[in-house]
Amino acid sequence: MQVACVMKMKDSTTQIVQPGETWSPSNEPCTKYKCEITEDQFIPTEVPTSCPSNECQVGFKYEKVEEECCGKCIQVSCVMKLKDNTTKILQPGETWSPPDQPCVKYECEIIDDQFNPTEIRRACTIEDCPPGSKYETANGECCGKCVPVSCVMKLKDNTTKILQPGETWSPPDQPCVKYECEIIDDQFHPTEIRRTCPIEDCPLGYKYETTPEKCCGSCVKVACVMTLPDDSTKILKPGEVYVSPEDKCVSHECTSSLEMKEVTKTCPAFNPTNCLEGTIRSTEDGCCKTCEDGLKGCQVHKQSRQIKSGTCESDQVVEISYCGGGCMTSSMYSVDANKMEHKCSCCQEVKTSKKKVNLKCLDGTSTVYTYLYAEECGCATTECDKDTQTSISQQEQEHGSHEHGSHEQKQQKIN
Repeated sequence: MQVACVMKMKDSTTQIVQPGETWSPSNEPCTKYKCEITEDQFIPTEVPTSCPSNECQVGFKYEKVEEECCGKCIQVSCVMKLKDNTTKILQPGETWSPPDQPCVKYECEIIDDQFNPTEIRRACTIEDCPPGSKYETANGECCGKCVPVSCVMKLKDNTTKILQPGETWSPPDQPCVKYECEIIDDQFHPTEIRRTCPIEDCPLGYKYETTPEKCCGSCVKVACVMTLPDDSTKILKPGEVYVSPEDKCVSHECTSSLEMKEVTKTCPAFNPTNCLEGTIRSTEDGCCKTCEDGLKGCQVHKQSRQIKSGTCESDQVVEISYCGGGCMTSSMYSVDANKMEHKCSCCQEVKTSKKKVNLKCLDGTSTVYTYLYAEECGCATTECDKDTQTSISQQEQEHGSHEHGSHEQKQQKIN
């Protein structure tokens, strides 16, 4: 009695299929046979096979499977769901960084036959930027870098000067040199600018002077300028005094403030009749007259001068002294003598000393000269001139003869 379906294959082999069981030939996976019982007959009936759609979701690929009728969707890449509900596909080994997360990177890796987007986070090292640079992060970059933002100048003393774009600076020891920070082709350059100074001809009394902190100098007043009557010019330094030869009593002084000050000197009263003979002289400035006062008593007077003896002369000024001044001299009538009696005295040396001085001669030799020096002076009685004494009898005789002569003249005129 038959209990199963018996199928003759193309290769003359026999395949037994139990009722309700299905079987597919190994070389025809899409052909399927089912053993059915129809009117007590075991009939292997071919069952139609249909495969699902071969369209796979993103990241998957439809592939045939060996010994199977239908293929299936097999994952071939990493699928990432983003924040904005879009999908990012990464092939194995591919990396990707989100635009808003430059320091985050995803790499598609296959782990245990699973496609996994592995997150890799990068840590940045914050650099200490050199002078003139700034740490900046560009859009889309994870880490920043030191970017030049100003001009950097190395000075002679190994210090650094930073100039911002458009800023200028002059070295203290170079006031005529100026540096300006300029940006040329995205590069920061300190451009040197040199200033030249005009050559100035300063007027009289002025001097061209420079100062360390300024580039160019200027004409500075350093003296007083005085115009003389003949239209010539006299330059006086501060404190210097000028006295005109024509008027030695008027002096012109240049003050510390460089202003001219005129001073007129007033001379004391001077009477030459009161002077000792031979002592009238001008003052040192030549303005006034002075002398030794003859109305004073007899006393020592001193003066300085050079001593000459023949062709020899002292090489320096020496002090000499002399006696001068009034002594008691009188002219008084005497009853007994019936005449004017004269008493005379003169001012002369009382005590002297000898002094020596070296004289240099024209022939190149030298000699010692000794001269007297008046130490003390006094009045000494001296004999008056006898011819100047007059008696009454002399006066009468003179008067009578004068009258007699006059009388004779009158008589002659009458006759």
